[in-house]
Amino acid sequence: DLKEPIPFLDGRRLVSIGYDSTSITAGLQKNIATNTVVGLAYDYDEGESAFKASVKSLSDVYNTSPDGNDDGDDVDETLVEKAKHFGCFIATTICKNSQTISRTVARYALKNVDCDFLKTAFRDVLCTLCMHGFVGVAIGMDGASENRSWLHSVLTHTVKDLFDLGYCPVTWTIDPFLPSDIKIAFLHPCFDKKEHVFVVASPDMPHLVKKVVNAMEKSSLDHEKRNLKKDSQMINLKMVESVWRDMQTEGKLTMTRLTKDHFEKNPNSRMRSFLAFQVLSSRTSKLIQAWLKENIDPSKEEQYKPLGELILLVDKLVDVMNASNKNHDGVDRPEHLDMEHLLKVVRFFDAWRQENENDKNLGSFDFIPSYLYEDIVWLGLGTSFLAHRYCSESFGNVRLK
Repeated sequence: DLKEPIPFLDGRRLVSIGYDSTSITAGLQKNIATNTVVGLAYDYDEGESAFKASVKSLSDVYNTSPDGNDDGDDVDETLVEKAKHFGCFIATTICKNSQTISRTVARYALKNVDCDFLKTAFRDVLCTLCMHGFVGVAIGMDGASENRSWLHSVLTHTVKDLFDLGYCPVTWTIDPFLPSDIKIAFLHPCFDKKEHVFVVASPDMPHLVKKVVNAMEKSSLDHEKRNLKKDSQMINLKMVESVWRDMQTEGKLTMTRLTKDHFEKNPNSRMRSFLAFQVLSSRTSKLIQAWLKENIDPSKEEQYKPLGELILLVDKLVDVMNASNKNHDGVDRPEHLDMEHLLKVVRFFDAWRQENENDKNLGSFDFIPSYLYEDIVWLGLGTSFLAHRYCSESFGNVRLK
């Protein structure tokens, strides 16, 4: 790729920008996914004398004249902000035709993270990447409230708007189960509006799957209001657990990686993506199918139908969005089967939403949380739009990851 000049608007220059932040806490820090210690953080609030010593050193530097005499007031320690959050931006190329480039492009130590900071920081990152020859076209992040507020403030184009510009198929606008009124993209700040270089919202897939499982868990608990229902049937984690325990008792538990950790949740296990992936996996689907065959009861099959459909859809979603999947050869056209599956996921949840709104006996707690539904729409329609806009001859016929 480096031996020949690459046009600026070429698929090999397209990058996805990932952002995440974490609170800085004192003590040993560990990676909960690998259960290994990764570092030690020292909190100034717990060592006030050390903090005052560092402030005094600042006083010595800024208030001492060249002749060595102290001619100024001490630095007020209350004016020195103590960082409580660490934020990081990572840019990763999305073209499968060339070697993957993934680099940390910005890091921040902050007193707090809010919508105003994200507005400035994301614009700076997009513009700086352009200065170095890369074009940000997708933004991935988790569902933190400040992240969502920022996206709501910058997204400008709905599916219908993109169709009017010629970048969405007409089937998107007439499909009753593809929401055409939700904003999914905005124009890149470094390009002329007429060039139609869009940046789409693309929520973090692992966080999305964890939120689906967490909603299913809450639907299992008596003290929670959440009570998921689709097609008049329940959807919850306890249904999966009962099948797992029943098959375990009968000694027929095979082809599954489910354990007590998948069902007896705690704050750490709720954060582990791989546990959520294994709950909503093809292995779990096969386990349920085997259990249904053992329990020859038509009512059970009807009862588990919505749950089974949800599991298979999310399992395929993980395969589609997992760039490290060896069986994933990339998306080279808008009509690719992977993009069709993303639309199928959106249709499933939008049909569920409409059912919930149209049935007077159902309430908001019988459906997934609104923010989770929004993430699913952003991920499904946003990623599909990337294929429609950038898998084209004008961008070098790229193959997207």
